Amino acid sequence: MTASAAAGRSNSGALGHLLREILGGDSAVDVRVIGTGSLPSVFAVTDLATASIAAAGVATSELVASFDGHVRPVSVDRRLASLWFSSSLRPMGWEVPAPWDPIAGDYRTADGWIRLHTNAPAHRRVALDVLEVPADRARVAESVAHWNADELEATIVATGGCAAAMHSSDGWNVSEPGREVAAEPLIR
Repeated sequence: MTASAAAGRSNSGALGHLLREILGGDSAVDVRVIGTGSLPSVFAVTDLATASIAAAGVATSELVASFDGHVRPVSVDRRLASLWFSSSLRPMGWEVPAPWDPIAGDYRTADGWIRLHTNAPAHRRVALDVLEVPADRARVAESVAHWNADELEATIVATGGCAAAMHSSDGWNVSEPGREVAAEPLIR
């Protein structure tokens, strides 16, 4: 069975799409996905983990088959892929720094929510300048609350910063950026 056919049998549209994109659909290796569950994320992290491990398994099966002519099936357990992704990637001899600047995060606006990205010093400076506040999370929240999300996003981005108005899934799908992203292939 091709990877493409196996992907069609999976219980997740995102996983099937990843398998087709990563494996190309031209492999003779039978790929089976077993198990259930997903990591708690708004992103398809478990699907990525499962597809990545499946791709490594397919490559290994094809390599071994080049020596003995026997194509071996690949089976990936979603639960085990999730566990591996969530627990095995750890630094040795150092601590992971905080992933976000203290000002970065989600803020309530006058009409919704916005995410301020301030990890880069230049982005932090722009956001604070636009909001006309010092680097104090409470003062930032107070200033953001007076803005409309799309207007604040546009102002910060136009002045070299990084911010994103947050949308519901339906709101994103009908927005101009949402339509543009939907038209792009997952992997180019």
